[in-house]
Amino acid sequence: MNYIVDKESGILKAENLCFNSKCVEVPREDKFRGLYSHILIKIDLENAITYLERAIVEDDYSIKDGLFRIAVISYAKCFSASKRGGRSPLNAEKIYKGNKEDIYHHKCFVEMRNKYFAHDEKDFKDAMVGLLLNVDSREYVEIIDVALRGEFAFEATLKILRVLCEKNLDEVEIMIKNDKEGLRAYFDEKNFCDLEKYPEINLKMEPVKMDISSD
Repeated sequence: MNYIVDKESGILKAENLCFNSKCVEVPREDKFRGLYSHILIKIDLENAITYLERAIVEDDYSIKDGLFRIAVISYAKCFSASKRGGRSPLNAEKIYKGNKEDIYHHKCFVEMRNKYFAHDEKDFKDAMVGLLLNVDSREYVEIIDVALRGEFAFEATLKILRVLCEKNLDEVEIMIKNDKEGLRAYFDEKNFCDLEKYPEINLKMEPVKMDISSD
């Protein structure tokens, strides 16, 4: 099935059908939580793979580092429980099926996200304050600040993370298929009039506005 988005309204429409149709949004109820969660995770994994593929061929260190960081964050987010009834996370033990090497790499990337990228636990240790001493006159000249900059072994690290993302994506595709099969019986029993009352799928995104005024 092919779908298009109306540029003006943002309404999702199915193409080239021999009958009148409309695409409606499934309610965000607990019974649909698994499907919604897996779709969100699929998006994050696909984005992470895109960032990694770009990073692998990128020569500029700053760009490569930025792409790698956002790929790690996107990957780790798939295993983090959301607050306030958000997505359900993946279970690494189930995904990697006891593969010790994959689980070890997974833990490394999650730790990398937590200690290097999302929080400043590692950065705080890397920030140094020192003194320039004049040994001859036996006095200090000035206070100096030094920032250590760790560099990742990108060639291996990027490829390892891409393999993990691809393995997870394969599993999530299966989960989504199973989610849909499980919900099919529910919708088969629903009255069409009830289904028709669901709102149409609207993919029009409003720009995110932030109030940066000082008032």
